[in-house]
Amino acid sequence: MSGTTMVILSAFVAYLLLMIVIGVVYMKKTSSSEDYFLGGRGLNAWVAALSAQASDMSGWLLMGLPGAIYSLGTGQIWIAVGLFIGTVLNWVCISHRLRKYTIAANNSLTIPAYLENRFQDKKRILLLLSSIVIVIFFLVYTASALAAGGKLFNTVFGIDYHIALAIGAAVGGLIGKWLFSYVKSLSSDPNKVGAVQALCLLIVTLGTLIYTIYKAKIKTYEVDSAIVCVLIGIFLGIMSSFLGIGGGPINLVVLFFFFSMSTKLAAENSLYIIFFSQIASLISTIVTGSVPDFQIGVLVLMVAGGIAGGICGRAINKKIDEKTVDKLFIALMVLMIVINIYNIYKFM
Repeated sequence: MSGTTMVILSAFVAYLLLMIVIGVVYMKKTSSSEDYFLGGRGLNAWVAALSAQASDMSGWLLMGLPGAIYSLGTGQIWIAVGLFIGTVLNWVCISHRLRKYTIAANNSLTIPAYLENRFQDKKRILLLLSSIVIVIFFLVYTASALAAGGKLFNTVFGIDYHIALAIGAAVGGLIGKWLFSYVKSLSSDPNKVGAVQALCLLIVTLGTLIYTIYKAKIKTYEVDSAIVCVLIGIFLGIMSSFLGIGGGPINLVVLFFFFSMSTKLAAENSLYIIFFSQIASLISTIVTGSVPDFQIGVLVLMVAGGIAGGICGRAINKKIDEKTVDKLFIALMVLMIVINIYNIYKFM
C-alpha cells in the first residue's frame, strides 16, 4: 500500500472516529424523540438550514453532479441552479409555516405524523401510505449515495467483488435496522408498523415469484464491478434487516440476475451476504442497548435448530437437481405470500 493511500485511509478513519465521538457526546444530551429529530426545536434558522442542506448534499453532489457535467457537458450545471431556486423557495415559503403547524398539530416530529394529525386521520391511512413511500424511495436514494462511496473506495483502494458484497451487506444491514426503527417511531401502534412491513414483504415476494417463474426468458448478467457489488450488497442488506427475513428469497433472484448463478449456487452465496448483514445489525443492536427481552433457553434451542437445519438443507441441496430446487422455491414463495396477506389482515 503506497504512502498516498495510507494518508487517505488515515483521513477516512480519523473522520469516522470523530463522528463516533460527536455522536457519543451528544447522545447523552438527548432525552426525547424531539431532541433526536429536531434538536429540541432549539436550533436557529441558519443552523437548521445548514444542517438540513448538509444532510441532503450527499454523494449525488460530490460525485454525481460533477460526473454529469464532465460526461454530458456544462448544461448539467442547470441542475444545481434549479436545486438552489427550489431550496430557497422551500425555506422562504414553506419552512416557517411548517414549523408552526407541526407544533400546533400535536407537536408532530415527522411529515407522516404531521399529515396524520393535520387531517385527523384516525384510521392512519396517510401515515401508512407515506411510510411506504419513504421506505421505497429512501432505499433507492440511500443506495445511490452509498454507491458513490463505493465508487470512491474502488477507485482509491481497489476492492475485490466478494469483499465489496460483504461491505455492502454490512452497511445495508445497519441502514435496514435504522430504517425499521424510523418507521417504528412514526407510529406508537405496533400493528401499523407490522402492516407496513408485511405489505413491503408481500410486494417483494410477489415480484420474486413472478421473476422466478419467467427467469428462463430473462437475460442475466455477469457483474464484476466492485461498485455495483457494493450497491447490490447494500440493497440486500437493507432488505434483509428491514423486512426481518434474512434476505434469502431476494438474494437468490438478485444473484441469479446480476451474476448468472444457478439457484443452488445462489443459495450458497446468499448465506455469505446474510452473515455480514445480520452481524452488522446484531452489533448495532448490542451497542445501542436495544436488545429485546428473550429467554436464554429458547435462544439456545433456536440457534441449535438453525445450525442443524442449515446442515440438513445443504445436504439436501446437493442431492436434488435445479428443477426440484426451483419448484421448492416457488412453493415457498406462494406460502410466504399467503402468510403476508394474513398478516396484513391481522394487523389492519
